[in-house]
Amino acid sequence: MSASGLAVVTGAATGIGRELAKLLAQRGHDLIVCSDTPDIHLIAGSLRDGIETEAVEADPGTEQGRAELWSVIRTRDIDIFGVVAEGEDLAGAMALVPNVIERMRRRGTGRILVTCSTPEDGLSIHAATGDYLDTLGGALREKASERCVSITCLMPDQITTQPFLALE
Repeated sequence: MSASGLAVVTGAATGIGRELAKLLAQRGHDLIVCSDTPDIHLIAGSLRDGIETEAVEADPGTEQGRAELWSVIRTRDIDIFGVVAEGEDLAGAMALVPNVIERMRRRGTGRILVTCSTPEDGLSIHAATGDYLDTLGGALREKASERCVSITCLMPDQITTQPFLALE
């Protein structure tokens, strides 16, 4: 285990998730990266420079994917948990957060970053996702602050994401 600790990042094959994983690797965190694409194994390999990396090919937006990821992380001491999802997968991916908070609470420390990308032309999806993140983040912060766990909700402006390019 690195001195910086362990970070878990979902949605780590592309976009914000991939960049978050790169930044955490540069800061010396061991990584567990998760995505529903086989490319996640290549991503994990490319980040392996003085740190330990592990790839989980699963979709945490689904019950089966969450079970697969949880089976890998449930006994690990996670320092940072980055939930990165496409708009419609965010609620499913967030289902792991209470379990992660509880594990962090027992250790007395931890950080959670939640972010979601939305399509450029999906104003209603963007607004709804922002409202969801804001409400959920507030509730989680209130619960987690008593437990030495910080919650950050990153709400980027609209960006072009792969699933929505197919709609054009």
